[in-house]
Amino acid sequence: MGTKLNMASGIREFARASPRRVAVVDGDRQLTFAGLDDRSNRLATALLAQGVRKGDRVAVLSANRLEYFEIATALAKIGVAMVPLNSRNSAEDNAFIIRHSRSRTLLLDPALAAGAELVLDELDLVLAFDGGGDVGRDYDTFVAQGRATDAKEDIGGEDIFCITYTSGTTGRPKGVLLTHTGRTLTGYATALEYGLGPTRNTMAVAPMYHGAGFAFGYAGPQFGGTTEVLRSWDPEQFLRMLERSRTSTVFLVPTHAQQIRRICESPASAYDLSALQTLYFNAAALPVELKKWVHEAFPGVGVHELYGSTECSVVTDLRPEDSLRKAGSVGHPWFMNEVKLLDDAGQEVAPGVPGSSSPARRCS
Repeated sequence: MGTKLNMASGIREFARASPRRVAVVDGDRQLTFAGLDDRSNRLATALLAQGVRKGDRVAVLSANRLEYFEIATALAKIGVAMVPLNSRNSAEDNAFIIRHSRSRTLLLDPALAAGAELVLDELDLVLAFDGGGDVGRDYDTFVAQGRATDAKEDIGGEDIFCITYTSGTTGRPKGVLLTHTGRTLTGYATALEYGLGPTRNTMAVAPMYHGAGFAFGYAGPQFGGTTEVLRSWDPEQFLRMLERSRTSTVFLVPTHAQQIRRICESPASAYDLSALQTLYFNAAALPVELKKWVHEAFPGVGVHELYGSTECSVVTDLRPEDSLRKAGSVGHPWFMNEVKLLDDAGQEVAPGVPGSSSPARRCS
């Protein structure tokens, strides 16, 4: 029987190999790999003692913060699916997602409690950060009650790691089931393509409730590096953190680049960004003029542009060598992806022949 891919495996491995190395930094708080492994073990065993079982779902309503990493690791260790909630959702949307996903436990930032007010009384367990306030039990106290031993549940690669809800443009949010194998392989390809790995630094800038924001932020410690958490977007704070943390690779969206440009036309002149090697963008196309500025503002940095979806992860990647030469392209198929161009009749077209202009029917 081969090794089963699991989203907690990297944390376990580096907790043994590099226990004192810092895995996550959040302001004046930080966790080593040993600490992340320990706290995720305690949270996992405390949840099991509370009656949470493999196959259950646990919702998380929070902005970016250190706890996201230990929660994801803990749930992965016991085969419980994480259901991340958009911090900007209405209370109605969050209530629908919690009920639809059959989540009976909620881990909550008390500052966002209004977003869960319609279902708080329906849940079996509510754990709240920062002391708990009056909306639930104190998260840290709950974690401290757990045992510092790995539960070692039998989790298969096709077990669900998380359920990410996406609504598109109309209708109710739809839950996308993302497996341990799928998320882990995305992480490995991310590490290979964008330069994550042991001793490498990255940042969690995009919201971690989003599929890409979580995958690329969590990939830091997942593969032995360090992730510094930016709790909320501020372009000046981002540039200061980028300089201080010696970040080598970071994921952004085009809006981030636009707002950086508004406050600083030449960031590489104003800040020491000599450690930065890679920028990768997703969520929307980089306008050509903005892309040209990114290349000028971050000289010598490899700029990637990704195309994908919650369901399929990254589908194509426009790599640095083609970034300006093929500025309007979505790039080449990414690792482990097959892409077909079809005509209006649904038939595959030959190389050099344009495909249909109608919306894509599926990804696989």
